[in-house]
Amino acid sequence: MSEVCQFHFTCQSALPLFLTVVGSSECNIGAIIALEPSIRPLLNRLAPEASSRIQNEAMLNRTTNGPYFRV
Repeated sequence: MSEVCQFHFTCQSALPLFLTVVGSSECNIGAIIALEPSIRPLLNRLAPEASSRIQNEAMLNRTTNGPYFRV
């Protein structure tokens, strides 16, 4: 059975950025969640760059279901 946890990282873009972690018997999600506060500054610094890249790539895959992107 898998566990899923999402962390939201704010940036100045209109596109929200989430880090999704999926745990399994081989991956301890508790350990990943415990690690998250220490890597949050790095993730916050990378969030605007990731968001910009996702927006640029997603322009080719815009859906007809509203402001959502398929990447």
